[in-house]
Amino acid sequence: MFRICKDFYFSTLSINAKRVENTHESKNKATGSAALYRRGKHVKRCYPECRDSVRKHMKSIPWVKSHYYRRDTNKEYVDGTLNL
Repeated sequence: MFRICKDFYFSTLSINAKRVENTHESKNKATGSAALYRRGKHVKRCYPECRDSVRKHMKSIPWVKSHYYRRDTNKEYVDGTLNL
């Protein structure tokens, strides 16, 4: 193990002390190695009852067909009279 200047270490790697602290806190206690990088690896949860209620709510909103190029498109938009 070598002793080095903390400022030199952080500036060389372009990191700050918080990143080093987080790495040490999340490391595996048994092996001492850093935890796997988990950014973007969350589990997507599917709630069918929520989906159904959202779809039911969306169908309750008045929709109007686009007035631009009506014969060329089937797009629908929320009616402009809807407000909070």
